[in-house]
Amino acid sequence: MNNFSLSILTLLHYNVIVRDTLEYALNRPTYTVKSFQYKKRGVMVEIEQPTVLKQFLDKNQEIGKKVLDEINALYAAVYNDDSTICKVAGEELRVDHGQHIAIYDTVIPLHEDVKRIIDAHLGFAKKNNLLEDDLMKLIAADERMYRGVIFLCLYRDLEALFIEYNKARNEAKGALTPQSNFVQGELLKIVKHIQFVKDHQSATDEEYWNVVDYVIRTVDQTSGRRALPKDKNFKVIFQEGKKLINEFVGKAEKAWKELYEPAVNELLEKSKAGNGQIKVDVKAPEEKKN
Repeated sequence: MNNFSLSILTLLHYNVIVRDTLEYALNRPTYTVKSFQYKKRGVMVEIEQPTVLKQFLDKNQEIGKKVLDEINALYAAVYNDDSTICKVAGEELRVDHGQHIAIYDTVIPLHEDVKRIIDAHLGFAKKNNLLEDDLMKLIAADERMYRGVIFLCLYRDLEALFIEYNKARNEAKGALTPQSNFVQGELLKIVKHIQFVKDHQSATDEEYWNVVDYVIRTVDQTSGRRALPKDKNFKVIFQEGKKLINEFVGKAEKAWKELYEPAVNELLEKSKAGNGQIKVDVKAPEEKKN
Protein backbone atom coordinates (compact mmCIF):
# COMPACT_ATOMS: atom_id res chain seq x y z
CA MET A 1 0.00 0.00 0.00
CA ASN A 2 1.09 3.59 -0.51
CA ASN A 3 1.77 5.79 2.52
CA PHE A 4 -1.59 7.49 2.34
CA SER A 5 -3.39 4.14 2.42
CA LEU A 6 -1.27 3.10 5.38
CA SER A 7 -2.16 6.30 7.19
CA ILE A 8 -5.85 5.46 6.73
CA LEU A 9 -5.08 1.96 7.96
CA THR A 10 -3.84 3.41 11.27
CA LEU A 11 -7.25 5.02 11.72
CA LEU A 12 -8.98 1.78 10.82
CA HIS A 13 -6.80 -0.08 13.32
CA TYR A 14 -7.88 2.36 16.01
CA ASN A 15 -11.53 1.74 15.18
CA VAL A 16 -10.92 -1.99 15.48
CA ILE A 17 -9.81 -1.43 19.09
CA VAL A 18 -12.94 0.64 19.68
CA ARG A 19 -15.08 -2.08 18.12
CA ASP A 20 -13.39 -4.82 20.13
CA THR A 21 -14.52 -3.07 23.32
CA LEU A 22 -17.91 -4.61 22.49
CA GLU A 23 -16.44 -7.87 23.75
CA TYR A 24 -17.48 -6.69 27.22
CA ALA A 25 -21.10 -6.44 26.13
CA LEU A 26 -21.11 -10.17 25.38
CA ASN A 27 -21.59 -12.66 28.20
CA ARG A 28 -18.57 -14.95 28.23
CA PRO A 29 -17.25 -17.34 30.88
CA THR A 30 -13.88 -15.58 31.04
CA TYR A 31 -12.06 -12.58 29.59
CA THR A 32 -8.35 -12.22 28.90
CA VAL A 33 -6.58 -9.62 31.03
CA LYS A 34 -3.82 -9.32 28.43
CA SER A 35 -6.34 -8.43 25.72
CA PHE A 36 -7.99 -5.91 28.02
CA GLN A 37 -4.67 -4.24 28.79
CA TYR A 38 -3.84 -4.08 25.08
CA LYS A 39 -7.10 -2.32 24.29
CA LYS A 40 -6.71 -0.08 27.33
CA ARG A 41 -3.34 1.14 26.09
CA GLY A 42 -4.50 1.33 22.48
CA VAL A 43 -7.43 3.61 23.26
CA MET A 44 -5.13 6.33 24.64
CA VAL A 45 -1.79 5.87 22.86
CA GLU A 46 -3.12 7.27 19.57
CA ILE A 47 -3.81 10.65 21.19
CA GLU A 48 -0.64 10.70 23.29
CA GLN A 49 1.84 10.29 20.43
CA PRO A 50 2.19 12.11 17.05
CA THR A 51 -0.06 9.68 15.20
CA VAL A 52 -2.29 10.34 12.20
CA LEU A 53 -5.30 10.56 14.52
CA LYS A 54 -3.54 12.97 16.89
CA GLN A 55 -2.50 15.20 13.99
CA PHE A 56 -6.05 15.27 12.73
CA LEU A 57 -7.55 16.13 16.12
CA ASP A 58 -5.02 18.92 16.63
CA LYS A 59 -5.69 20.46 13.20
CA ASN A 60 -9.47 20.21 13.28
CA GLN A 61 -10.51 21.69 16.59
CA GLU A 62 -14.30 21.37 16.41
CA ILE A 63 -14.54 17.68 15.62
CA GLY A 64 -11.20 17.18 17.37
CA LYS A 65 -12.65 18.23 20.72
CA LYS A 66 -15.72 16.07 20.14
CA VAL A 67 -13.67 12.98 19.37
CA LEU A 68 -11.30 13.62 22.28
CA ASP A 69 -14.29 13.85 24.61
CA GLU A 70 -15.62 10.56 23.21
CA ILE A 71 -12.25 8.84 23.64
CA ASN A 72 -11.98 10.05 27.22
CA ALA A 73 -15.55 8.95 27.89
CA LEU A 74 -14.82 5.44 26.57
CA TYR A 75 -11.65 5.19 28.61
CA ALA A 76 -13.36 6.40 31.78
CA ALA A 77 -16.33 4.07 31.36
CA VAL A 78 -14.50 0.86 30.46
CA TYR A 79 -10.72 1.04 30.89
CA ASN A 80 -10.02 3.42 33.78
CA ASP A 81 -8.91 1.80 37.03
CA ASP A 82 -12.05 3.24 38.63
CA SER A 83 -14.36 1.69 36.02
CA THR A 84 -17.32 -0.21 37.44
CA ILE A 85 -17.81 -2.09 34.15
CA CYS A 86 -14.43 -3.83 33.85
CA LYS A 87 -12.23 -4.55 36.83
CA VAL A 88 -8.90 -6.39 36.81
CA ALA A 89 -8.57 -8.61 39.87
CA GLY A 90 -5.24 -10.44 39.76
CA GLU A 91 -5.29 -12.66 36.69
CA GLU A 92 -9.04 -12.23 36.25
CA LEU A 93 -11.08 -9.60 34.46
CA ARG A 94 -14.51 -9.09 35.99
CA VAL A 95 -17.23 -7.58 33.81
CA ASP A 96 -20.50 -6.11 35.07
CA HIS A 97 -23.07 -7.19 32.50
CA GLY A 98 -25.67 -4.85 33.91
CA GLN A 99 -23.95 -1.95 32.16
CA HIS A 100 -23.97 -2.88 28.50
CA ILE A 101 -25.78 0.31 27.55
CA ALA A 102 -22.94 2.38 29.02
CA ILE A 103 -20.60 0.54 26.64
CA TYR A 104 -22.85 1.26 23.66
CA ASP A 105 -23.17 4.90 24.71
CA THR A 106 -19.41 5.33 24.35
CA VAL A 107 -18.41 2.87 21.60
CA ILE A 108 -21.08 3.67 19.01
CA PRO A 109 -20.57 7.45 18.67
CA LEU A 110 -16.78 7.20 18.80
CA HIS A 111 -16.66 4.48 16.16
CA GLU A 112 -18.94 6.52 13.92
CA ASP A 113 -16.83 9.69 14.24
CA VAL A 114 -13.57 7.86 13.52
CA LYS A 115 -15.33 6.36 10.50
CA ARG A 116 -16.16 9.91 9.36
CA ILE A 117 -12.47 10.80 9.62
CA ILE A 118 -11.59 7.73 7.57
CA ASP A 119 -14.19 8.66 4.95
CA ALA A 120 -12.73 12.16 4.70
CA HIS A 121 -9.28 10.74 3.99
CA LEU A 122 -10.77 8.35 1.43
CA GLY A 123 -12.38 11.30 -0.33
CA PHE A 124 -9.03 13.07 -0.48
CA ALA A 125 -7.33 9.90 -1.74
CA LYS A 126 -9.91 9.45 -4.49
CA LYS A 127 -9.60 13.08 -5.59
CA ASN A 128 -5.83 12.76 -5.82
CA ASN A 129 -5.72 9.29 -7.43
CA LEU A 130 -4.26 7.71 -4.29
CA LEU A 131 -7.12 5.30 -3.64
CA GLU A 132 -6.13 1.62 -3.72
CA ASP A 133 -8.42 -1.35 -4.28
CA ASP A 134 -6.90 -3.41 -1.45
CA LEU A 135 -7.70 -0.69 1.06
CA MET A 136 -11.25 -0.25 -0.20
CA LYS A 137 -11.90 -3.98 0.05
CA LEU A 138 -10.60 -3.98 3.62
CA ILE A 139 -12.74 -1.01 4.61
CA ALA A 140 -15.84 -2.65 3.13
CA ALA A 141 -15.06 -5.88 5.02
CA ASP A 142 -14.46 -3.94 8.25
CA GLU A 143 -17.77 -2.11 7.85
CA ARG A 144 -19.65 -5.42 7.57
CA MET A 145 -17.73 -6.84 10.53
CA TYR A 146 -18.51 -3.91 12.82
CA ARG A 147 -22.19 -3.75 11.89
CA GLY A 148 -22.53 -7.49 12.41
CA VAL A 149 -20.90 -7.39 15.85
CA ILE A 150 -22.85 -4.38 17.09
CA PHE A 151 -26.14 -5.88 15.90
CA LEU A 152 -25.21 -9.16 17.61
CA CYS A 153 -24.68 -7.34 20.92
CA LEU A 154 -27.74 -5.11 20.67
CA TYR A 155 -29.99 -7.97 19.57
CA ARG A 156 -29.02 -10.11 22.53
CA ASP A 157 -29.74 -7.26 24.91
CA LEU A 158 -33.04 -6.56 23.14
CA GLU A 159 -34.05 -10.15 23.89
CA ALA A 160 -32.86 -10.09 27.52
CA LEU A 161 -34.63 -6.81 28.30
CA PHE A 162 -37.81 -7.87 26.49
CA ILE A 163 -37.96 -11.02 28.62
CA GLU A 164 -37.27 -9.00 31.77
CA TYR A 165 -39.98 -6.47 30.87
CA ASN A 166 -42.61 -9.14 30.32
CA LYS A 167 -41.65 -10.86 33.54
CA ALA A 168 -42.08 -7.62 35.48
CA ARG A 169 -45.48 -7.01 33.90
CA ASN A 170 -46.62 -10.59 34.50
CA GLU A 171 -45.60 -10.46 38.16
CA ALA A 172 -47.64 -7.27 38.51
CA LYS A 173 -50.60 -8.91 36.71
CA GLY A 174 -50.22 -6.60 33.74
CA ALA A 175 -49.84 -3.39 35.70
CA LEU A 176 -47.07 -0.87 35.06
CA THR A 177 -44.58 -0.70 37.90
CA PRO A 178 -41.37 1.25 38.61
CA GLN A 179 -39.45 -1.88 37.64
CA SER A 180 -41.26 -2.39 34.33
CA ASN A 181 -40.95 1.33 33.56
CA PHE A 182 -37.20 1.18 34.18
CA VAL A 183 -36.75 -1.86 31.92
CA GLN A 184 -38.88 -0.24 29.24
CA GLY A 185 -36.58 2.78 29.36
CA GLU A 186 -33.57 0.51 28.87
CA LEU A 187 -35.33 -1.20 25.96
CA LEU A 188 -35.93 2.15 24.31
CA LYS A 189 -32.22 2.97 24.61
CA ILE A 190 -31.34 -0.29 22.85
CA VAL A 191 -33.86 0.44 20.09
CA LYS A 192 -32.42 3.95 19.68
CA HIS A 193 -28.91 2.50 19.26
CA ILE A 194 -30.20 -0.06 16.74
CA GLN A 195 -31.77 2.71 14.69
CA PHE A 196 -28.60 4.81 14.86
CA VAL A 197 -26.45 1.93 13.64
CA LYS A 198 -28.90 1.26 10.81
CA ASP A 199 -29.01 4.92 9.76
CA HIS A 200 -25.22 5.32 9.58
CA GLN A 201 -24.25 2.17 7.72
CA SER A 202 -22.64 2.00 4.32
CA ALA A 203 -22.84 -1.75 3.63
CA THR A 204 -25.27 -2.51 0.81
CA ASP A 205 -25.16 -6.26 0.10
CA GLU A 206 -28.30 -8.37 0.39
CA GLU A 207 -26.88 -10.76 3.00
CA TYR A 208 -26.15 -7.87 5.34
CA TRP A 209 -29.53 -6.25 4.77
CA ASN A 210 -31.24 -9.54 5.59
CA VAL A 211 -29.75 -9.15 9.07
CA VAL A 212 -30.79 -5.50 9.34
CA ASP A 213 -34.33 -6.22 8.16
CA TYR A 214 -34.70 -9.11 10.62
CA VAL A 215 -33.50 -6.99 13.55
CA ILE A 216 -35.83 -4.10 12.68
CA ARG A 217 -38.72 -6.52 12.20
CA THR A 218 -38.07 -7.96 15.66
CA VAL A 219 -38.07 -4.46 17.15
CA ASP A 220 -41.45 -3.81 15.53
CA GLN A 221 -42.78 -7.13 16.84
CA THR A 222 -41.66 -6.49 20.41
CA SER A 223 -43.30 -3.06 20.35
CA GLY A 224 -46.56 -4.41 18.92
CA ARG A 225 -46.28 -2.51 15.65
CA ARG A 226 -46.04 -5.78 13.74
CA ALA A 227 -47.74 -9.10 14.47
CA LEU A 228 -45.81 -12.32 14.93
CA PRO A 229 -46.08 -15.03 12.27
CA LYS A 230 -48.93 -17.37 13.22
CA ASP A 231 -46.63 -20.36 13.71
CA LYS A 232 -43.95 -18.61 15.82
CA ASN A 233 -43.55 -17.14 19.30
CA PHE A 234 -40.92 -14.71 20.57
CA LYS A 235 -38.64 -17.51 21.73
CA VAL A 236 -38.44 -18.82 18.16
CA ILE A 237 -38.13 -15.32 16.70
CA PHE A 238 -35.10 -14.53 18.86
CA GLN A 239 -33.53 -17.97 18.30
CA GLU A 240 -33.74 -17.55 14.54
CA GLY A 241 -32.49 -13.98 14.76
CA LYS A 242 -29.41 -14.91 16.79
CA LYS A 243 -28.65 -17.77 14.42
CA LEU A 244 -28.89 -15.43 11.42
CA ILE A 245 -26.63 -12.82 12.99
CA ASN A 246 -24.11 -15.36 14.28
CA GLU A 247 -23.77 -16.90 10.82
CA PHE A 248 -23.31 -13.47 9.28
CA VAL A 249 -20.65 -12.47 11.82
CA GLY A 250 -18.79 -15.75 11.27
CA LYS A 251 -18.54 -15.12 7.52
CA ALA A 252 -17.75 -11.43 7.97
CA GLU A 253 -14.98 -12.15 10.47
CA LYS A 254 -13.32 -14.67 8.16
CA ALA A 255 -13.37 -12.25 5.22
CA TRP A 256 -12.16 -9.38 7.39
CA LYS A 257 -9.22 -11.31 8.88
CA GLU A 258 -8.00 -12.40 5.46
CA LEU A 259 -7.62 -8.76 4.48
CA TYR A 260 -6.81 -7.11 7.80
CA GLU A 261 -3.96 -9.25 9.08
CA PRO A 262 -1.62 -8.90 6.05
CA ALA A 263 -2.42 -5.18 5.84
CA VAL A 264 -1.49 -4.61 9.49
CA ASN A 265 1.70 -6.62 9.04
CA GLU A 266 2.66 -4.34 6.15
CA LEU A 267 1.85 -1.31 8.28
CA LEU A 268 4.09 -2.55 11.10
CA GLU A 269 6.98 -3.23 8.73
CA LYS A 270 6.84 0.20 7.10
CA SER A 271 6.32 1.90 10.43
CA LYS A 272 9.46 0.27 11.80
CA ALA A 273 11.38 1.31 8.70
CA GLY A 274 10.25 4.91 9.30
CA ASN A 275 11.12 4.91 13.01
CA GLY A 276 7.48 4.53 13.91
CA GLN A 277 6.23 7.29 11.63
CA ILE A 278 4.27 7.34 8.38
CA LYS A 279 4.17 10.92 7.16
CA VAL A 280 0.90 12.10 5.65
CA ASP A 281 -1.45 15.07 5.59
CA VAL A 282 -4.70 14.86 7.51
CA LYS A 283 -8.01 16.11 6.18
CA ALA A 284 -11.17 17.33 7.87
CA PRO A 285 -14.43 15.49 7.21
CA GLU A 286 -17.22 17.28 5.43
CA GLU A 287 -20.35 17.80 7.47
CA LYS A 288 -23.15 15.45 6.49
CA LYS A 289 -26.17 17.18 5.02
CA ASN A 290 -29.55 16.18 6.33
